[in-house]
Amino acid sequence: MKKGLIITICSIAVVFTTIAASAVYAAQTSTVEKVGTSDELTNITTKDTATSRELNKNPEAKLEGNKDIALSEVCDIDKVIDFEKIKKEKGVLKEKKLMTYGEYLDTSSLDKQELTAISEDRQLWVVKTEYADGYDHPKLGYLEDVTMTELYDSETGEYLGNEIKANHYKSERP
Repeated sequence: MKKGLIITICSIAVVFTTIAASAVYAAQTSTVEKVGTSDELTNITTKDTATSRELNKNPEAKLEGNKDIALSEVCDIDKVIDFEKIKKEKGVLKEKKLMTYGEYLDTSSLDKQELTAISEDRQLWVVKTEYADGYDHPKLGYLEDVTMTELYDSETGEYLGNEIKANHYKSERP
């Protein structure tokens, strides 16, 4: 049995949008009254300058549930997947499956409580591609023995993010 490091990466576009909006809200509504050394930072207090509302740490889903959607309303995933790119990068499409986001979370390494921008009842296309010869990630470098799982919205085909699992990491292609 081959041993190796498992690297898991996830980027969900909707979640990052929600986080960015929360950061903008926090920047607009709070000012720091005290700044000090790192030992003093635990005692920082903030003053609300715009409103007395608390930050909503569990916002309603931006992509609402649609688990009962008719198949005629589901986008054709074959028109969304970039088969030429997969072929060029020496990938092999292993699976394309329609499932709810909750079903996907049950099989992934993502934490259910952190990703609330997508309803667990939202239908998604889950597309798995293997790159046995490696994958050259633009930010992480060269990854070996990669399985990439990409998520697409079932109605629009919008790319929502991915999860990458790799057994080895190298900063450069061999």
